[in-house]
Amino acid sequence: MLKRTTLFAGTCALFIGASFYPAGAADAVIEEDPAPPEPVVEAPVSDQNWYIAARIGAAFAEDTEFSTLGTSVDTEFDPGYNLALAVGYTFKTDSPISFRTEAELGYMVLDADQHQVAGLGTFSGGAADGEASAVVGLANAYVDYELGTFTPFVSAGIGYANLELDNFGTTPTGQVLDTDGDGVAWQIGVGTAYAVSDTLNIDLNYRYSGIEDVGVTANDGTSSDLDFRNHQVTIGIRKAF
Repeated sequence: MLKRTTLFAGTCALFIGASFYPAGAADAVIEEDPAPPEPVVEAPVSDQNWYIAARIGAAFAEDTEFSTLGTSVDTEFDPGYNLALAVGYTFKTDSPISFRTEAELGYMVLDADQHQVAGLGTFSGGAADGEASAVVGLANAYVDYELGTFTPFVSAGIGYANLELDNFGTTPTGQVLDTDGDGVAWQIGVGTAYAVSDTLNIDLNYRYSGIEDVGVTANDGTSSDLDFRNHQVTIGIRKAF
C-alpha cells in the first residue's frame, strides 16, 4: 500500500510540474552573438599629387585701341598661338571632387590683321603692320569632378604679364607704335581631362583671359592704357609624379 501511495504521489508531482513548464521551452535555442563585421578597407589614395603640364593652342584676340598722332587706332588681330608650361599640386579627396593649384608660364603671339585709324580709314593686308606678343605668369586654381575616364573642370587664375607691341603702323602713317608694357593678367576657363593612365591625362581647355591696363607710349610720345583680352583653345598633357 505504501509503494502504491508513493508511486501515485510521484506521478501527480510530475503532472503538476509539466503543467507549469513554459510551452516550447524544451525547443528553445540559445542564440549566439553575431560575429563582428569585417573592417572596411578603403582603397589607398595615390600619393602622386604633384604634376607637370604642357599646353599648346590657338589664341583669338579682341580689338585693342591706342592713341597717336592726335587720333585713335583700333587694331584687329589674326588668330595666333599660345604655349604654356605649368607645375601643380592636386588635393585629392574621398569624393569625385578634387582641387588643383599650379604655377603657369605662357607665351602668346598674334599678328595685326588691320588698323582702323580714326579720320583716315581702315588699312589691312600689306598696308597694316604689327605683332603682339605676351609673356604671362599665372597662379591657377582648378576644381575637378571625376566621371571615370573623363574629368570636367573649371579654372581661374591671376598673375602678371608683359605685352610687347612691335612695329604697329600703316602704309600712310608709317610705324606709330613699338613698345611694351606690363599689366595684371587673369583667366577663367572650362575643360575636360581624358585619363590615358593613372598618372597621365590629356586636357582640352577653353579660356577667356586678359591683360589689364597696359601702359604704352606711341612713337610721338602719346600715352595710352589698353586692355588685351583674348579667347584660347588649347590641348595639353599632364603627368603626375
